[in-house]
Amino acid sequence: KNKLKFKAELGSFGFWEDLGERLQSVAEVNGKHAHPFADDSLSASYQKFRTFTHGDPKQANLFFRAYNSELEVGLIDFQWSGFGLAATDVAHHITAAIHADVLGKGGEEALLRH
Repeated sequence: KNKLKFKAELGSFGFWEDLGERLQSVAEVNGKHAHPFADDSLSASYQKFRTFTHGDPKQANLFFRAYNSELEVGLIDFQWSGFGLAATDVAHHITAAIHADVLGKGGEEALLRH
């Protein structure tokens, strides 16, 4: 039932048939920029942005509590942690935290403003 929720929107785009091939054609280049420390040709130019990252900052791995009028944050599951770009963790968190329904009716523009 939910799969048909965006049928009109998804059906209106004429480029879905070769989506996989097009994604694959840019995946390697974009992957190198998302994880530049795995590529020797990019690593040096990104060194100043090198940060220890969590690697899987989804909601299930974050814990919050109020303590002495302050907010404390706890993280678990450091299986994918390592050096990388902090922006990658932020992007992964947003991707995992935002439900598709929120992005409709101007929601995507509001998210990008913040």
